[in-house]
Amino acid sequence: MSSIEKKEEEKTRLLKPLTAQSLEEDWEDFKSKINSKSIQASLSNVKFEIKDNHLYAYVPSNRTGEVLSDSRYFIGFSDRFKEKEILNTIVVDTDKFPNYTNVAETTKPKNVAEKYQLMTLKNINLEVLRKTLDLKFDV
Repeated sequence: MSSIEKKEEEKTRLLKPLTAQSLEEDWEDFKSKINSKSIQASLSNVKFEIKDNHLYAYVPSNRTGEVLSDSRYFIGFSDRFKEKEILNTIVVDTDKFPNYTNVAETTKPKNVAEKYQLMTLKNINLEVLRKTLDLKFDV
């Protein structure tokens, strides 16, 4: 055997087998190296499941799936575990995250009329005041 083959064999021997515990440790180590708090928050909502040589990553939303995909976690995955042929799939499954609430995107009112409508939704007395004083807003 050549020295390169021996080094590769030694390197492979030192790798951890893919188990739930070793995956959890690897995942926590990966997340700890991320500087962005928003990305860390997104990635805290990922659950893994190992079936045969397939790794399923369950996420609560498409956006979390995109963040996981962009995080580059699966790049070099086979260099960290003994199993070389590991398939991975990201699955959006809201049932696995019962306490997760998907925050809808908020849009700002575009004009004075939309602002007024939002204000009257919060306080109906504003409309009464406007009518009583016969007020009109500038457009």
